[in-house]
Amino acid sequence: MNTGYYEIDDIVAEDEQIPCIFNVDAVDLGYLDENSNDEDIKKDSKIPLPFWLTQVLATRNMVTPTLPKCFGNRFRESLLADPKVVDLNDENEYFYELGAKLVVLARDPDIADMLKRSLASRYQEIIKRDHTYRSIDFTQFTSRLTNMEMRLMNSIQEGVKNRKAHSLSASSSTKLAQRTRKRSAADL
Repeated sequence: MNTGYYEIDDIVAEDEQIPCIFNVDAVDLGYLDENSNDEDIKKDSKIPLPFWLTQVLATRNMVTPTLPKCFGNRFRESLLADPKVVDLNDENEYFYELGAKLVVLARDPDIADMLKRSLASRYQEIIKRDHTYRSIDFTQFTSRLTNMEMRLMNSIQEGVKNRKAHSLSASSSTKLAQRTRKRSAADL
């Protein structure tokens, strides 16, 4: 996974909202709470903040982030029960990208395990379904995939396309070489 300052997927993933509890009174930051008209945020207020801001404030012990529902224990159990049927795109289009960032922020190795196990299972399903990508139910299947899974599927399809092109090219080269040898032998 490419990450970096200019990676659009990274930027969008870091804009995802993370529920946070303020550990301090935050003066003149009331505008962060869309549901309040107060100028300040009171200690123990629970407000969703974009991941990039959560990360900064958490390192300064100003907020305590809580996991979004799609990374909580209940969702984790249902996802790991059968990862292939869960609509991760509906939960969070950047599920894996955000999850990788939350592993570091929350220091929760269970998130890393969930990401690894669910992606492995879903990847097998992507490979299996890729062979029938022109089928009727393919649109329904792809609508449940996250951004990363769609990129994986597109890479697989590109690889298959390149392999076919290479096979055709190699086959044409072999036939051309055989014809050239026949002509050379006939000329002798």
